[in-house]
Parts: sequence; structure tokens; C-alpha cells
Amino acid sequence: MLPTLRPGQIVIVGAGHYRRHPPQRGDIATVRDEARGWLMIKRVVGLPGETLEIREGVVHVDGKALKETYVAAGNARSEYSTRMRPTTLPAGHYFLLGDNRDSSEDSRIWGAVPREDLESKLSARL
Repeated sequence: MLPTLRPGQIVIVGAGHYRRHPPQRGDIATVRDEARGWLMIKRVVGLPGETLEIREGVVHVDGKALKETYVAAGNARSEYSTRMRPTTLPAGHYFLLGDNRDSSEDSRIWGAVPREDLESKLSARL
């Protein structure tokens, strides 16, 4: 999640936030990787029903470029980060990306994440 979060940085999350509130674009959320037993932190960029595509390193939502000031230019240079075919999100699913796009395992690999898999929302960083 560089440059937004640094390795070893302490974060405070609102556990259960998404049981009461719908995820919003730009939220930093935690999602559990059951296979590895990891809790990962990623940014919500796509909402249910939207079509996402990455062209020349820019995320497009329903054909419009998404302004992402949190992604450093040097963190989205590889083909993995500069291109993605259009994908439409099913109802109740969200598209999550890491801010360090070249080094992030996220919805480009796992696919859209169901709302019930989103555990908490970042509320503060120290």
C-alpha cells in the first residue's frame, strides 16, 4: 500500500464497519485470505455493477478515468499495472487494488470480493 501505508506502520481499523455501512470507493479495507491465513489491506476502487478497466496505467470506471492521487507514478509501471481488460462487478462485490500496483496481489488476481469478506475499514494510521 505504499506510499499510503509504510511497512511496520500501526493502523487502527473499525472492525465490523461493513456490517453497518456499505463500502465506498477510496476506502482502505481489510480482507482475509483464508488460504494463507493472512489479513490484507487494500483500497476499494470498484463498486457493484460497475465496469472497470485499466488503460495505460489509469483505472477507468464505467469509461471514466479514476483520479487516484494515492498511487505514486513509480508504483504502476509494469504491464500487470498498466493494462486490464474490462470486468463488470456482480451485485454485492467490490474490486480492491493495492496502492503499490506493481507489487500488489489484489482483485486483478482474486477477482471481485464479496461484501461479507470485507472485515474492517481503516480509521487511523500512526
